[in-house]
This record gives sequence, C-alpha cells and structure tokens, in this order.
Amino acid sequence: MLAIGVLHAFLPTKLLIGPPWLFLAIEAVFLLPIVFTLLTERGLPYKTLHPLLLTLLGVLTLGLASSIALLLITVVGNKYATILLRAAILLWGSNVLIFGLWYWQIDGGGPVKRHRSGSPAADFLFPQQENGNPTGWRPGFLDYLFLAFTGATALSPTEMFPLTQRAKALMMIEALLSLLVVAVPAISEFHLPW
Repeated sequence: MLAIGVLHAFLPTKLLIGPPWLFLAIEAVFLLPIVFTLLTERGLPYKTLHPLLLTLLGVLTLGLASSIALLLITVVGNKYATILLRAAILLWGSNVLIFGLWYWQIDGGGPVKRHRSGSPAADFLFPQQENGNPTGWRPGFLDYLFLAFTGATALSPTEMFPLTQRAKALMMIEALLSLLVVAVPAISEFHLPW
C-alpha cells in the first residue's frame, strides 16, 4: 500500500486532488492501527482490521479513478507526451497494485481468515485448485498480484477465474481503469476534441 502512495506522489500535480503527500498521509492514518496490532499482537481484532483495510482500498481506488479522470481531461491539447506517458505508467502500476491488494483481501474473507480456517480461496479459481486441489495449495499475495497484472494487461481473466459477483465486479473495474490509462497515449496522439 505504501508503494501506491509513493507512485501517487510522483504524479504530475495536475493529476492530483490535493498535495502529492496526501495519499501517504491517508494511508498512515489507516495503517498505524494495523501496524500497531501486527507488531504488538494487541489492539484491533481482525473483524475490525479487515473492514479498515477494505475502506483504505476503496479510498485508494477512488483516488486512482480521479487521477485517471484528470489525466483524460489533461490530455486534450497537452504537448508534453513524456509527462503523460510517465503519468500513465504510474497510474497503470498503481492500478495493478491496488487490485492485487483487493483480490488478496476479498478472496475467501481475506488472508487471515483463509489461514486460520485453512479454507482455500473462494472468489477465484486458480489452476492449482482444479480437480479438488489434491496438494492443498493456497494462493499467496504474488498470485493475486499476478492476477491483477494479467487482468490489467489482457483486460480479462487469463488462467485464474472469478467465481463470485464481487470478484467479477472488481475485475471489470480494474479492466476499465486499465483501458482508460492505455487509451491516454492514443488520445494524445490523435488530439481528439471532446
């Protein structure tokens, strides 16, 4: 999550709502109780931490969507292609990180719930889980990050399949945001009037 805040801080100021450090400050407010709980094994119960993380992801997603909207507005008449390209790359990378975290947090109730109950992923079907998952394989964060990367690149699921409506909705939002970011260089190239 901190990487998302850092990427956001490097965006051009025209694509930000507020100062460049705002995302990092919002993340700090949300993450301090979480870090305290993890380091001291006291503090907030998981039933409180998980919604807190999902709320933070919602805020990050709204910030990403607003920056993409500002990028689309800014692209008209902008002659600084390298700045736009850099901004598009930063936003695309943020998109992958945010949705990798979303998938990791929602699948089967989140990583802690999956670990405690020994339950496998429930919102996505990974190839290793086919045929009844005879090896007992469980996905890790890198598996969800890969899912987000391939979803943002191919604009569709590749080898992992969304099984629930919330997983499908998140994948549609990720693909739409990715498509908008990828469309920016094309729009700037043709200088289409809005």
